[in-house]
Amino acid sequence: MRLILSGSRAGAVLEPLARYRVRRTSLSADRTQMTAGRIQSLRTGLEHPALREEEREVARATVAALERELAVLRLRDAVRSGDAATRRLALDVTRGPGVPLATRAKALAAACAPGLAGRLVRHRDRRVWLGAGETTVDHV
Repeated sequence: MRLILSGSRAGAVLEPLARYRVRRTSLSADRTQMTAGRIQSLRTGLEHPALREEEREVARATVAALERELAVLRLRDAVRSGDAATRRLALDVTRGPGVPLATRAKALAAACAPGLAGRLVRHRDRRVWLGAGETTVDHV
């Protein structure tokens, strides 16, 4: 990011540069930590003085969207593990701005019945898991 903000040029290669196996234990499969890292990188970039105002607006909007996504991911982690903070996290998601209605409804259900929500999430986890890029992987 620093290179681009200091004037370096960047481009895209529109073909695969590598292949890798998607595994449940891969660092890139931890969506909660990956999303938190993206937010941290964008916040660091927002501090750079070379950033134009329109770029700052885009970065701020992206951070806001990622923070909503992170709240939902943290709620899923709490529901899955039976964390005592599940109800509070769920209610935070239901009140969050820009959260889709279906997500609010699921969060409300998790706040009302965290034990049942946890069993349902763990049941789904036994059938499939989400890898990097939200790739759905069936258990074999």
